[in-house]
Amino acid sequence: MPSLKHTIKTKGLGKTAKRSASLIRRYGASSKKMEQNLNDYVELIERNEVKATFPVPAVTLAKNSDFIKELRSSSVEFALHGYSHMDYSLLAKEDIEIHINKSVKIFKDLGLKPQGFRAPYLKYNDELSHILKRHGINYDSSQAFDSCIYPEMKEASSCVQLILDYYQPVDDPSPIVENGFARIPVWLPDDEILVDRMGEKGKGMTDCWVKMGERALSDGVPFILQLHPERFHICRESLEGVLDWGKGNDAMFLTMGELSDLLLSKRYESKRPVVCITGDLDILSISDLKANSAK
Repeated sequence: MPSLKHTIKTKGLGKTAKRSASLIRRYGASSKKMEQNLNDYVELIERNEVKATFPVPAVTLAKNSDFIKELRSSSVEFALHGYSHMDYSLLAKEDIEIHINKSVKIFKDLGLKPQGFRAPYLKYNDELSHILKRHGINYDSSQAFDSCIYPEMKEASSCVQLILDYYQPVDDPSPIVENGFARIPVWLPDDEILVDRMGEKGKGMTDCWVKMGERALSDGVPFILQLHPERFHICRESLEGVLDWGKGNDAMFLTMGELSDLLLSKRYESKRPVVCITGDLDILSISDLKANSAK
């Protein structure tokens, strides 16, 4: 859930005003809307016998622990998304250590053993991987990769460029495995870029994501798709298009944890499509924003 400062910096004032209005429509004061979104998201995943990974801030997890427990499924992995939704690239090593330690404890107290991490805003620093590994985390998916596969840019080109400049995407989508730790880039454009910045949905988005999957297959790398639960109903048709494409190409739909296990054990098969459906679960209601301001 972007802060006001982040949103203005990466969208401009006009888009920020529209984003503020959309928050109320998509979330509401209670968690009912998002609970329905998540239930429908997981139902689609289970019905198609595929899997998904939801990175979630520890404070959001703790505040909504009863619902998260009900949502548990063998088809879903919950990954770390920080203690609260903040820019971890700005924190000192000691503060990052405190945050990750508190986050892991909250997960474990709820019976969850996190395997991986994605930083809020996809912003990280060099200290993160060392700290994560010490806490038993074996993958990080905080690096963005720009596929350069977009619908017609229309009027959103400057707004898209703002977020790309902010993310500073890597040039190569290939996972990097070093010393028992995997760095796995998440692909762009994601739902936020396509929906909120470009006003795209339906066939345009589906074609874009399928082309991204085809590129991943051609390059022999996993396709890490990002679809935030808040936009699930807007993007459902496009996700179903990706599922149809994947099934038609005998793709493996894995959690990020399962993918990292293959990478770390050197059992990853590049000739077969591998798709990881991910969705950062920043908050479940507007009231969660206060908890996510925790330091």
